[in-house]
Amino acid sequence: MINLAENTQVLSPTDTVTGEAHYWKIMIVDDHPMTHQLAKYTLQSLIFKDKSLKFISAYSSDEARRLIEAHPDTALILLDMVMEEDDSGLRIADYIRNTLENKLVRLILWTGTTEKRAIEKIIIEYDLNDYKNKVDLSLHEMVVTVLVSLKSYYDLMALETNRRKLVELSVNLAAQTAELQSLNEQLEGEVTERKQIIVQREELLEAEHEQRLLAETLSEATLTLTSQLSQAAVLEEILGQMQRLVPYGNAHLMFLEGQQLRIAAWRGYEGVGSEGLIPYLVQSLADVPTDAEAIRLRRPIVIKNTHEDPRWVVI
Repeated sequence: MINLAENTQVLSPTDTVTGEAHYWKIMIVDDHPMTHQLAKYTLQSLIFKDKSLKFISAYSSDEARRLIEAHPDTALILLDMVMEEDDSGLRIADYIRNTLENKLVRLILWTGTTEKRAIEKIIIEYDLNDYKNKVDLSLHEMVVTVLVSLKSYYDLMALETNRRKLVELSVNLAAQTAELQSLNEQLEGEVTERKQIIVQREELLEAEHEQRLLAETLSEATLTLTSQLSQAAVLEEILGQMQRLVPYGNAHLMFLEGQQLRIAAWRGYEGVGSEGLIPYLVQSLADVPTDAEAIRLRRPIVIKNTHEDPRWVVI
């Protein structure tokens, strides 16, 4: 039994911190009521980290299982080895560690009999934190043992709290990373779209510039019609100006006569075999919608690739 005669210094009951939020849960599992009384008497005034102790008593294996399920935040369990069976304490320890998967609570196995099995093997196999013999355990040793266990539990809880915070931070970081990736993809899409708009704008400006140059050239050629040059010379000048602005392999100018177009001047058709027929070629506006559109809008239309542009009609 525990020796109560040895002097041990502990805090007085008046120094304990009261209140449900200010205590450590200590569970005593033993089938002898006297053991509960002696343990509570010895530890009742103990304070650790400004918290007092709250005792939970279990007098059988079944009661111990129910209570540890109801109080998973128990800091320390003083567990008797022999109760209904010679290994009742070990079975309870196995239930706590493996079935309930409670790795935080500190387990101290104590017994009033001499254990025949290797203590080191039992401690490792059942994940015990200490082993004590009731007969040789003094009050001072009990207090020190409980304090060391509470210190260990406190440190484990701090580590667990930090681990959970790290998990939470990792989850938040993953969510923020996914959000940033989504925003980055959105920005890349917007940048690509803006680049396309800029390219289209530049193409439109270039086309407009070419059309303006053509319009100016044709305007100058039109003014020339009123000069002293002959009509043939004026048309030849227009073809020359167009060649400088838009290099071509062959080209021709047409006069509008009613709803028909007649070729009035041309270049680049030499050697085609039917050059003599060119002056007699006549086209109806209904057959050449692009020419009809240019006449209606009174501005030139530039077709960069006659092989791909559907507006180009081969007559």
